[in-house]
Amino acid sequence: IKNSAPKGEGERLPNPTLAVSDGQVTIKFHPWSLKEIVESELAS
Repeated sequence: IKNSAPKGEGERLPNPTLAVSDGQVTIKFHPWSLKEIVESELAS
């Protein structure tokens, strides 16, 4: 399990991420839906 909060240049929403991996497959959980992310980017 890995907890991180990467920030890309110009991103408007915080990006806390929880990742779970078995060594071959990693699943990442984000708090925002794709719709919320797109709306945030369009609002700029």
